[in-house]
Amino acid sequence: MRKKISIAVATMLTAVFLLFVPANAGLVSANSQEVSYEVKEAGSNNTSVADGYFIKPAKLTVENGKNYLEFSLKDADYVKSLSGPYGAVKVISDSGNKRVVKLQVGDISNPIDLQMHIVVPEEVAGMPYDHDHKARMVVNTEGVDLSALAAAGQNDDKKSDDKKADGEKDKDNPKTSDTTPLVMYTVLMVGSVGVMVLLWRRRTASE
Repeated sequence: MRKKISIAVATMLTAVFLLFVPANAGLVSANSQEVSYEVKEAGSNNTSVADGYFIKPAKLTVENGKNYLEFSLKDADYVKSLSGPYGAVKVISDSGNKRVVKLQVGDISNPIDLQMHIVVPEEVAGMPYDHDHKARMVVNTEGVDLSALAAAGQNDDKKSDDKKADGEKDKDNPKTSDTTPLVMYTVLMVGSVGVMVLLWRRRTASE
């Protein structure tokens, strides 16, 4: 008898728990991938001095059919500007010494042209350094599946568009039953507790 009661209680608690767990819990976006890269001199295959400012790896994403690289810069206060073939980087966060940026790129199987303005104080470089600098970012594409990233990106874009559309609908048609799920969960919880109490009383009476 006790075993049957324990099984019943465990089943009810599991059902209630599943009701409260969001259906999409634990899901991670698949439209990004970490990639290694190196910053080389503009006119040769040698590693550029500027490579020391770039923290590896970068995060490659595909959004609306466009490729982006997100990466961090160290000693970022020396890097006054940074741009690629599609314009300047977008700053995600900036703590002075470290800056996270996002750069639109094209075909990552080819070197990505970079332009930057570097200013290093005399007390650091030994002499004033204030120059525009050109370089090339070379991405290691081994293991990168751009078609899969693009497909995942399109799915995320569609979900984003659907959310925007739902938001517009909500503005036009305000919801009047937002508390319905909460009420339903409360009723289920109370009902479960009531059943457990009833089973406990029957067990006590039988003893």
